[in-house]
Amino acid sequence: MTIATIAIGALLAVILIVRQVRPRPLNEGFPILPTVFGVLGVAAMAFGVASVVKAHPVPTTAWVLVTATFILAILFGWLRATTVRVWRRDDGVAMRRGTGWTTLLWLVSIAVHIGIGLGIDALDRGGLLGDATLYLYISLTLGAQLFALRARVGGQRSPA
Repeated sequence: MTIATIAIGALLAVILIVRQVRPRPLNEGFPILPTVFGVLGVAAMAFGVASVVKAHPVPTTAWVLVTATFILAILFGWLRATTVRVWRRDDGVAMRRGTGWTTLLWLVSIAVHIGIGLGIDALDRGGLLGDATLYLYISLTLGAQLFALRARVGGQRSPA
């Protein structure tokens, strides 16, 4: 992974973590942020794959790590959702607030993704495939967390 990708990832992590620990309404509408990151991620993956295949095919082990990082994104999103407090206000608005555990899981998730990204880059021998996984990783982890939070909030009325 390049220093620029790590810096972008760190900046996004800070923004996401700060947003996670503040009480705020739970998005029960269209998932805009995961969708935006998903679109960016598809474009980045196309670029990342192209950066490798111009010299040689993408190694199978690199594809295994790409798949593993996306599976872990979903698992970390679901796990983080279990650490977020969710409730409905008296006016029916679903609310959320992350905890210290939420922050810790974000940090672990980011570290794991960086490690796997470095492994992908080592396997693709000079391509940018490891870097290219960042936006899809964020899309999948945010989407999984949002899906799990929406399932949890249900008809709750008091803080959980």
